[in-house]
Formats: sequence, structure tokens, C-alpha cells
Amino acid sequence: MSKSNQENLPAEKNFGFVDYIPAVVKHNAHGWSIEYHAVDPATGKLKRHAVKLNVLRKRYACLADFKQHAARICIQINGQLAGGWTPFGESRNVRMLMPVRMVADTYIKEKESELRPDTMRSYKSFRNVFTDWVDKECKDLPIGSFGRLLAVRFMDDLFAGGLRGRSYNNRLKQGRAFFSWCVEKCYAKENPFATIKAKREEPKKRIPVPPDARQRITDYLKDRNPGMLTLYQLVFDSLIRPMEAWRLTVGHVHLAEGYIHISEDISKTHILPLMGCDTRHSIGDSCPKISSAAL
Repeated sequence: MSKSNQENLPAEKNFGFVDYIPAVVKHNAHGWSIEYHAVDPATGKLKRHAVKLNVLRKRYACLADFKQHAARICIQINGQLAGGWTPFGESRNVRMLMPVRMVADTYIKEKESELRPDTMRSYKSFRNVFTDWVDKECKDLPIGSFGRLLAVRFMDDLFAGGLRGRSYNNRLKQGRAFFSWCVEKCYAKENPFATIKAKREEPKKRIPVPPDARQRITDYLKDRNPGMLTLYQLVFDSLIRPMEAWRLTVGHVHLAEGYIHISEDISKTHILPLMGCDTRHSIGDSCPKISSAAL
């Protein structure tokens, strides 16, 4: 690509994927024309296109008036190109020609500005699993070419790899969420995961920890790891989630008043109760005596 053409590239193109070169008016031995480059959906590559203006030029006695008219045509063409239009064959949004991995990275970047780091871990995990699978099957596959057949094969491979029940369904939900975003952002026409059925999930089995087992845990941790013992007792006696208990600081514990404040920034749901009240867990008689040193 020539230096002059590179200078004409739209500033929006910061993905390393050029979907058009703007229209310009040109004059040569054959007369006047408008030239531009657009993506040919058949090849996914830029292709030159020219519109002859010799007939239009004859309608103007003044060259300046003709150039003004031609400039207006260039503006209209460039507006269409920026919107994804292509003059070659079927009009197709050129965003659909971007590689799957590139679109997935854009998806993650947008979500990072909306979601917490804890939530983003599952989004990034899906991105990595999904894009690695696509690269293995067909590297640089255009996002618009990822259809239902590939989606079914992807989920089948996950199932064959041992993914079952809730884990399988979580991946399915993540696939649906990603392509719902793709449809919304005009990277895809439809969601290839939409009609794939979820797997039957086994109900969660929760087994109460018997008193003798709790005592053995307490005796084991008392001398070896008292900090872990405090964490264990917080989770069991105060019904605080393990990750929330791990993030507690001295300021969250109010010994005199008998409660622990789970602030919005460490809570899993990060939602404060109605009326602006604090999220509190009472410290009852069964709860261990917690000191600042333990935290």
C-alpha cells in the first residue's frame, strides 16, 4: 500500500484491520473518475473500484462546479464505506470479516470497563478457551463465518473433554452472551449458540460437617495455623463467604457492637441493602472471640 493511501486511511481503524480506503477524485489520460478500495466479501481483501465521471463532467461548463459535485459524491461514498457497505456482490458488514480472536479481544476490553475483576476472570477464561479452539480449527477465521455447525462442534469437544452439567452450561451461556454482543455490534447476523440445548444438571449435594469433624479441624489448626482457624470459624459461624472473609480488615470488625460489616467493595453481590443500611453479620455466642491481631 502506498504512503499516500496510508495517509488517507480512516483514524478509526486501530485494530490492524483496514476495511476501506476513502474515495478520491482522480484525473488521467482516460478522463475523470472517483477511485476507492473496499473489501470484497468473496476474498476478504481490499479491491479497487472506480466510478467514471466523464459524462458528469460534460454537464458542467465550469471545472470548479464539477469538482464540487464530485467532492460531494466522495463524501457520500465514504459515509457508506464507513458504515460497512461494499460495492462488490452482496452488501455485507465488513465487521463480519474481522478475525474471531480480534473481536473476542474487543469484547473483553469493553467488558473490563463494566465488570469487576472477579467477574472478568470467567469472561477471560471463556475467551481463551474459545479462541484457542477456533485457531486450532481455522486460524484467523472471520467472525461472520462462525456458524451453528462450528458452535455445536465446539460444545461437543468441551463435552468430550469431560465438561459436564453446570460447567458445560456455563460455557454455553458465555458463548451465547459473546455472540449476543456480536449481533448487537454488527459483527454477526445471528447467535450460533442460541439453539444449542443445555445439559441436565445434577442438584448440588451439601453435606453438613459433623461436630466431631469440626473439632478435629479446630484442634489441627489451633497450633499449626491460627490465622486459617480464624478464617474457618468466620465462615462457619458467621455465614460469611470465604472470599469475603479473606478480604476483611480490622475496620470491618466491630467487637463492641457485636457485628462484622461486609462493605460493598468486598461483597460478592456488591449490593447494599435498602434504606442505606450496612450489611452486617452478628457475632453471637457461638462465634470465636476475634482479636485485631488475628486479622
